[in-house]
This record gives sequence, structure tokens and C-alpha cells, in this order.
Amino acid sequence: LLALARIIDHVPHNIWLYSIKGEVLWTNSTSNRFTVGENGRRHIVDLANTRHITNVHPDDLTDAAVVMAQVISGKAQPRPQRYSLRRHDGVFHWFEFSMCPVHDEQGQLLYWVGTSINIEHIIAQETSSQALLASVQKQLTKVTAELDTYHQRNLDEEKMALINHLSGGIAHDLNNLLQVMGTCTELALLKRPEAAVETKLKLIADCIERAGRLSSQLAS
Repeated sequence: LLALARIIDHVPHNIWLYSIKGEVLWTNSTSNRFTVGENGRRHIVDLANTRHITNVHPDDLTDAAVVMAQVISGKAQPRPQRYSLRRHDGVFHWFEFSMCPVHDEQGQLLYWVGTSINIEHIIAQETSSQALLASVQKQLTKVTAELDTYHQRNLDEEKMALINHLSGGIAHDLNNLLQVMGTCTELALLKRPEAAVETKLKLIADCIERAGRLSSQLAS
């Protein structure tokens, strides 16, 4: 048992014992070195639980206290909880902690054992991954916008090409019709029609000429 106690005391994770009332009965050396430093007491009894409370980051204190109270009251801890704990030099580190009950042979609750694992490196990796993901999402949004602009530009160019093709075909057919109309008008004028008819034929010829100019603009 002494060897086992020595092993537990030097496990590279924080380990502590709580009474059934939530009093801190014992903390291992790893926990003490983190919160007190190398010169801290080997074993710490903190019945008021003040050391634990004062070392939890203020932003996490409420959630940590609620979870601890729920567990001690008999509710199972749904999953490991994360909170930030202050090291002896004042620097906060992220930890993931769990608690479980210890019963005697008759099933009576003796105390609670808790562990917390330093996950500062995991949080750093998560933060880095989130920053990278945000950067990738930003780049993806930019590329998507550029692709949309490119597709819209191509669509506009295709529309213009189709319009030019259609207008060119229309202008070609219109020129053929105007040519026939112009030839017929010229032939009618060569027959020296009456003055009233000649005036109308010249008006038609003038309209055909203007329509030809419009057709040329449509084809260009």
C-alpha cells in the first residue's frame, strides 16, 4: 500500500480526495507543486476548500462549483469538465477534471476522488486549429466570391456573344429583304411613274436607305 500511495502521489496528474461534504481531504504532490510550488507542503488538507476555489479562474468558477455540487449530491458527472486553474506563479492553465465516488463494501459512500489533467497544449492546438479554420473559411469565401464573379462575367460574355450572333443573323436577313425592296423601287422609278407615285417611291427608297444603315449598325 505504501508503494501504491507513493505512485499515486507522483502520478503526473492532479489527484485529490473530497469528503462526502465536499471538503478537500488530500491532494497529491503533483497538484501541490502546481498550485503551491516546489516548496509547498507535501500533503494539503483544506476542509474549507478555499485553496481550490481561489485557484480556479473567475470565469470558470461558477460552472466548476455547480458541477462539483451536482456530483457530490449524487448526480453522475455527464462528462469531464474543463476549467482554467492558476499555477503558483499566477499563470492560468487549462485542465480537464473528473470525479467519481468511492464506496465501502456495504455500498456506503466514503469519499470522492478527483483527477485533473493539464490540457494546456490541447487548448493551444485547438485555438491554433480554430484560427487556421477561420483563415481557410475566409479564403474559401473570397475564392467563392471570385468564382461567382468569374461565372457571372462568363455568363454575360456568353449572353453578349449570343446576342451578337442573333443580331448578325437578323441583319443579314434584313439586308437581303432591303436589297430586294430597293431593287424593286429603283425599277419602278425607271418607268417614269406619275408625279404622285414617284414621290411615294422616292420616300420608300429613302426609308430603305435608312433601314440599311440601321441594319449595318445592328451587324457591327
